[in-house]
Amino acid sequence: MRHRPEAEEAFDEIGDACRVLVRVVDRAADRIIVGQCGCGEYLYAVRGREHVTCSGCNTQYNVEAARDLLRESLDQRLCTAAEIALLAAYLGLAGKREQVRHKITVWADRGLVVRHSEIRGEPAYVFGEVVARLMAG
Repeated sequence: MRHRPEAEEAFDEIGDACRVLVRVVDRAADRIIVGQCGCGEYLYAVRGREHVTCSGCNTQYNVEAARDLLRESLDQRLCTAAEIALLAAYLGLAGKREQVRHKITVWADRGLVVRHSEIRGEPAYVFGEVVARLMAG
């Protein structure tokens, strides 16, 4: 094949396929969301690490302090039950997403959490209010 005119193109394609294969097989360690850097990049840290470095600007952050800021920034944000369930799972605040989503919907039907608005036709809740209830049990 190396003597054919298409060899260079085939070589690029084979190289791309190898990179994809390595990414799939050699999966990165479990990561947790830490927050968002001032440069706009989202920060993800390997579980158990104390610090994370932004891939965009190389700024280093303390994982726990950055996660606390992320939680605080979310407290007054309106979110759907699905968004709250996803964020709560990422932040390690609750169990499985679908169970948390169902729990929020049931609470709303019983008047235990307040629907404040709608987002894309879905009921919206204040993140901090729902998470406080999730944390209470």
